[in-house]
Amino acid sequence: MLYRFRFLYDKLRYRRFLNLMRKRDVTIGVGAYVNPDSRIKRGTRIGDYTIINYPIVIKGGPPRAEIGNFCAIGENVTIITTNHNINHANLMFSLHEQFQFCSLVEEKGPTVIGSNVWIGDRVLLLPGVTIGHGVVCGAGSIITKDVPHFAVVAGVPARIIKFRFSEEMIAELLRIG
Repeated sequence: MLYRFRFLYDKLRYRRFLNLMRKRDVTIGVGAYVNPDSRIKRGTRIGDYTIINYPIVIKGGPPRAEIGNFCAIGENVTIITTNHNINHANLMFSLHEQFQFCSLVEEKGPTVIGSNVWIGDRVLLLPGVTIGHGVVCGAGSIITKDVPHFAVVAGVPARIIKFRFSEEMIAELLRIG
């Protein structure tokens, strides 16, 4: 009996989460699952059959975050879409807003994750980074620059460890889509 109650509670909680995401202009694809404890910024797009079983954070300003189809994203992953511009004498957001100084937000374009990507636990993606299709990101990595298709990356900052397939195989996989 307790199991049934828990199942119904989880189902209702997830439905409320999905309604909140729709109101925030977050698109969650067919068959995708996002842990309801996640903090997802407005305008994010999550592709079909992508699984986010543990809470993640997607935060930042206007450039959106895009996650492709068939991705698996680990626990405590943080995706940042904007950064602070440190080329000003005063870095207090409240003062800049109050006196209408120039923006402290530094935009580098959308943060994009391709399809069929596996991102390990505690990975940090910095603004404007594009991760290609089929990439594997090792746990604890900090992704500071674009990652080519089917690469395996790890470290701080992340670097390419190897490629999952040969150049010919990668070209064929990208060709067939």
